[in-house]
Amino acid sequence: MGKKALTWEEMASFLEAAEARGPQDHLLACLCGLHGLDVSAVCGASVADVRDGCGRTLAVRVVGGTISMTIPLTTRSANALYRCIEGRSEGPVLVDDAGGPLSPAQARGIINAIARAAGLGDRLTGRPS
Repeated sequence: MGKKALTWEEMASFLEAAEARGPQDHLLACLCGLHGLDVSAVCGASVADVRDGCGRTLAVRVVGGTISMTIPLTTRSANALYRCIEGRSEGPVLVDDAGGPLSPAQARGIINAIARAAGLGDRLTGRPS
């Protein structure tokens, strides 16, 4: 059985739970949930990839790092981004406890923890609840 999309209510609960956990978790939830980015692309983003033109955007690399694109961010995502990188001018956007880049496996763990906090159980992992 494949993964199913979240309802609007489930997505709202997911984003609220992420925001309650802090700026980095909120940003991860926004980029994956609202913008449909893969955790590998999100984890590969650096502070240098942040563009702040007329619309707040983030440059990300996808498909094994071979394709680069710039995506416009929703206001919610842009606000989460700026809270997440506040005071930093370089390095990864998402960091682990040691300050290094967050790995995709760590990001998936955070997403699963957010889903549990939102009452979604294993809804995002594809495993039966």
